[in-house]
Parts: sequence; structure tokens; C-alpha cells
Amino acid sequence: MKFEYHSPEVCEGRVIIRPPLSVDIQGRKAWENCIVGYFFERRVAFHTMEFHAKRHWGNRGLMEVIMNDDGFFFFKFNCEADLLEVLEDEVCMVKGKPLIMQRWYPQIVLSKDVPKFIPLWVKIFNVPLQFWNSAGLSRIGSGIGNILMDDGLTEKMCHEATGRLSFAKLLIEVDAKKPLPDYFYMLIPNEEGREPVEVVVRV
Repeated sequence: MKFEYHSPEVCEGRVIIRPPLSVDIQGRKAWENCIVGYFFERRVAFHTMEFHAKRHWGNRGLMEVIMNDDGFFFFKFNCEADLLEVLEDEVCMVKGKPLIMQRWYPQIVLSKDVPKFIPLWVKIFNVPLQFWNSAGLSRIGSGIGNILMDDGLTEKMCHEATGRLSFAKLLIEVDAKKPLPDYFYMLIPNEEGREPVEVVVRV
């Protein structure tokens, strides 16, 4: 590479670099199909994240995974369509931790802001048998947040009424600033017109 010297500005003791727009635009192409991600609680090792990304996105245009010293991951995709598909369709959980993702853009400031909502896998205990289905779990899970998906054993229990009955496991989008409830109350209706039965559902 060939380098050139350009005199910086100095204002009130501050050194200011003011690159022209042409230089900015020239450097964008390498990153235009890139997702930036981070974990806001604890870091995940690079090799763990790389393995997860290649396993789930390797056939969806993922080209490379890079990490900087501040714990930010950069996922470079083959084209915009692949990038958008991952952003729109995927909730990325690595070792139970949600990966916060956004598309890279030229003016992005890398900071680990706590998002308003985060996806968490939640175990729900003491689910009445007749509510092991999408309609029933939708009602129950809504007491915690917005349901995104279930795990395989929960789905099997709902469709086949066999498998793991001890708890339902749902990926739920919850308020990041509010603690999960330890339990909540469910009122089961009585078709004979009597008072509904109160059931304590534990989380």
C-alpha cells in the first residue's frame, strides 16, 4: 500500500481529522453487506461464535466472521439479500445468550447499549394439560412477553401429546429492564358457569 501525509486540523488543542466524502465512500464497499453483533452481558469466545455462525448461516451467504478487542462481531455476507434474510428471520442465541444484531452503516457508533427488549429462553412449569398447544401456550407465554418460538420438545408435546411434560420452553421477547416473574396466576374457565379455577404457573 502507498501512504500519503495530510496535515490534520488543530482546534483548541484537539487534533481533528476531516477525511473527504470520497475516501469514506471508497472504503464502504468491503463492509456494505455486514452485520454487527454483540453480547451485552458477557462475552462469547470467538471460536464459539464463529462455529455457531457458520453452522447456521454458512448456507445463507455468510463469508467471514471477524471480532475486535471490544467484543463486537462482524459477519460479512455475500449479498444484501442474504444479510436481510438473516436479520429479519433469525433470533440468534449462543449458549443461551442473545446476540444483539444490526446492519453496519457508515455512521455507526459501536457501543453496547442495552436494548429495550431482548429474547430469552424461558421455562414455564405447571402448564395444565389442555393448554399444551399453540393457542394455550400463546395465552400463557403472553404473561411474560412476545413469544418468538418454542423448542423441539415443547413442539413435540403440543403435536403428539408425548415427551417432556415437566415444562414448556419458549423463546420470549421480554422487557430488558424488568425482571422475569417467578410465577403468575391463570384462571381456567368452567363451562358449567361456576367460578374459574386458579392455577399458579411457575417460571
